[in-house]
Amino acid sequence: MSEFPEKRRCEDSEPLLAWLETRFQEPLPGVASHRPFAANLCYGRHRGPILPSTRQAAVLILLVQSPEGWQIPMTIRPAGMQQHAGQVCFPGGALEAGEDVEVAALREASEELGITVTRDQVLGRLTPLWVFASDFWVTPVVASCPGPVRYRANPTEVANVIEVSLADLADSSVVQCCAVRPGSWSLTAPAFCLGGEVIWGASSMILGELAALCHGAGNSVAGLQ
Repeated sequence: MSEFPEKRRCEDSEPLLAWLETRFQEPLPGVASHRPFAANLCYGRHRGPILPSTRQAAVLILLVQSPEGWQIPMTIRPAGMQQHAGQVCFPGGALEAGEDVEVAALREASEELGITVTRDQVLGRLTPLWVFASDFWVTPVVASCPGPVRYRANPTEVANVIEVSLADLADSSVVQCCAVRPGSWSLTAPAFCLGGEVIWGASSMILGELAALCHGAGNSVAGLQ
């Protein structure tokens, strides 16, 4: 019996949002949910300690309602980018002066995807983690919005937009150990393999925590029998 939100009609969506709002008032899954998705050469560095040079950043995990169930837009970075080239990421970036993580995440989603998400659509924050390759302390911000959503990707930052099904995160068969090549070197890392894409690193760790946060919502909230 599944304990995860199955693909439901849009009219069944509000209980999941209520579930998440309640879960965000409780302790987060945190490091325990990150650990299974950490690459074999990370040695726990995603927890810090961070460097004096580390910048604050935020990413947006947007839960979009659709007839096929909850979808999460993610971006594929252009191959010519200096950092994270060709990787699957959440829309996001560094905080600007005077911003908090919610404002930064919503602004970055607007700049990268051409979408408007407002502060009152934010549900909460996931556990921050250090993306040491680019030296950012990243806070994931979770929000929701009704679909359909039309994405107008900024080609300087986004090569393509994909949608990840929230329900698919509960399928253990999509988690595989893959050889990846960040730049000129290679390593082995656990990853979500979805829609022909390999989602690894910080992105997979964030998805892992989201999956852990949603665990139990199927039976307890969505009325699955």
